[in-house]
Amino acid sequence: MLIQKNKHPKLIIISSMIMLALMTLGCQHSPIHFTEAQAPNIPSFDVPENHTSASNTSTDLSQLLADTQQAQSKAIKPVAYQLPHTITLTKQFHAHQWLSSEVNDSGLNRLYLIGISAQQPITHPDILVEAFKQKLEEMANTTAYSPQMASCLSSIKIRSSLHSVGMTIECSATDQQLQQQLWQFWEKGALSDINIATVIRNLKLNKHIGAFTGSEIDTTFRQQLLGQQHPYNLNVRNESTINELDNTTLQTLHNKIRQQLQWHLFIPSPITSAAHGVAQSSLNSPLDSQLNSLSNSTSTSSANKQNATITSSDIFVPTWLATTQPNLTEVQPNIITNSTGSATKQSTQTILIIDAKDTVQTQARVGFVLAKPDLVNTTNHNQNSTDCKTIAALLGRSYSGRLFYDLRETRGLTYGIYGRCVDAPLSQYLYFYGSTSLENSGAFLKGIIDHTQLLKEQAAKQTEINAVITYLMGKQQLASDHKYRKESRYINNLLLGRTASFEQLQHETLNSLTPKAITTMANHVFEGNPVIVLRGDADKIIPDLNEKLPHWQVITISP
Repeated sequence: MLIQKNKHPKLIIISSMIMLALMTLGCQHSPIHFTEAQAPNIPSFDVPENHTSASNTSTDLSQLLADTQQAQSKAIKPVAYQLPHTITLTKQFHAHQWLSSEVNDSGLNRLYLIGISAQQPITHPDILVEAFKQKLEEMANTTAYSPQMASCLSSIKIRSSLHSVGMTIECSATDQQLQQQLWQFWEKGALSDINIATVIRNLKLNKHIGAFTGSEIDTTFRQQLLGQQHPYNLNVRNESTINELDNTTLQTLHNKIRQQLQWHLFIPSPITSAAHGVAQSSLNSPLDSQLNSLSNSTSTSSANKQNATITSSDIFVPTWLATTQPNLTEVQPNIITNSTGSATKQSTQTILIIDAKDTVQTQARVGFVLAKPDLVNTTNHNQNSTDCKTIAALLGRSYSGRLFYDLRETRGLTYGIYGRCVDAPLSQYLYFYGSTSLENSGAFLKGIIDHTQLLKEQAAKQTEINAVITYLMGKQQLASDHKYRKESRYINNLLLGRTASFEQLQHETLNSLTPKAITTMANHVFEGNPVIVLRGDADKIIPDLNEKLPHWQVITISP
């Protein structure tokens, strides 16, 4: 069959040109319509009037809510702060166990070994943790284990902060076996044969991943907030140290950290050693007073022997820990001096932007340093902690906080906006964090700033304050009821040098909060201008920022 030739080739050419033109027009960027700014919206915690239940029964919801508010306004009973039973094995090694009625239905033993350094930050904990993870992987791939011990190895979790390195293990092996599994990571030469190239590659990869997870902006934000030379900024993600890393420097780092740490082992069985006694602590003495060396008497009664399920002989003490004295630099805890490179209160109105071309969202960090470097001591460190946590809860406690209610629930500018108080030995600061779409950037940031100013100028209602008190007391109750959280709380108090009476004093302060007290706290916490770091497409969002925050200087920076 013959195919008829197209008699109109010009029509085909014209049609193609028209289609190409339409496609080209479709690829043009449409103008960005930035969201308008609004005045802050505040949630109401007042009891609604004349509101009955949906079932139309005689139950009056307003009366129910009134009773709830009345109960909230009464003094909440203090949550008893529990201290674990403790035995001291060496000057630098202590074992703990919580008295608990929890039933272990899993049949697994769980141990938590943590080394802490209250007097100085740990040098490059991120490098050490990555090396431990590499060792763990190589052990699993190169050593033949029984099914039981293999499951133990796979259960090991490693985490660190700038003042601690912790490991947990949970499986059906005995306590002694689990202890030896954990301590092997700290033996001399434990990291001598790991693949150092893989460690370096993973550390560098973590930096690239951080651009998407938020750690990139967090690192830059902390540098701007505390100062480039603050110890916390020198000891994490240090590129020069990573580039120069080899087996020798890793061994040196491993040994240095090992000698620096004070060790704490949390074990699942009761510690009631009559030979070593049970350490006690009063409300007016430091928590770590319970860590003093105890009696070595060997005389025990038969009743004590029956009750003593674990003694010091049941706890494995590495040879190097039993014979080595701690090697600590004399740095006072809880005191920040100008030599640490800490930032003072922010005096200029500046917005810093990490330019990320063509990103469709803007990440935001807004932070406030709580004290000038030369004024941080134990007394105001504790007061700062209470102020910081209270204001963080009022503004940034997820669904019930002012920021979440306004910026998400009311205006739909974000999926989430939160506040966090960082309460560490060498820094205290409050910051708010969240992400928003490109067109909401200016309105989102202005909304955060406006809420901090509003809290300074306009007193909060007592009903809202009562809700904050309930939230904070609830967190304390949860921490007391959960062994993992009790461990973290106990270690944190050791690091900060706090007494058990601090918990009681903090409770009394929270229970007596008034609108005037909240205003005083807000003016203390928000005394200076915030440190603001954004990550987004600078060319697109700077015009919006200039329009909504005309008195702020916008500067583009590199991460």
